[in-house]
Amino acid sequence: MKKINQVKYQKYIKKVLENNGEMSLYYHQNKISSLIIEGKRIKFQGILFAYRRGDFQICVGQIGEEHIFYSSDESSKDNFSIIFDQRDEKKRFHINYNDQFVTHSEKDPYEEREFVLTYVENQNFAQLQVYDSLLKHNRFGEYFADTLSTIASARCYALG
Repeated sequence: MKKINQVKYQKYIKKVLENNGEMSLYYHQNKISSLIIEGKRIKFQGILFAYRRGDFQICVGQIGEEHIFYSSDESSKDNFSIIFDQRDEKKRFHINYNDQFVTHSEKDPYEEREFVLTYVENQNFAQLQVYDSLLKHNRFGEYFADTLSTIASARCYALG
């Protein structure tokens, strides 16, 4: 994990909106979830993001019309965003929660257990991404599904 400042995070958001195809954004605020891929807002049937660092846990999303928000910290706001960054053949997550900005990459030194799970589903595809800081190699895992049976499998993996 590397802490970043708000100005740098805003620059990442600008790059997402420039439609470079290498970055996407999930944003959740006040029970409203949005997903931007290649500069376009994507409609989804289900979206879920979970983040855990030490004792702190947060889970936000929307499955159908059902809104999800859980935080182990009662002072947490219903405000969370994550940028998926795959520029330069490297995978990174840039996360904002409670106005704390952090970046995760394959090269992070292990400081404490951190875990990120992201799941997005619409009528055409499902995508599950996982980051686990305990793993020495391949800290990022990804599963992409584009048939009905594989979408059902992705949903089962993500939601249990």
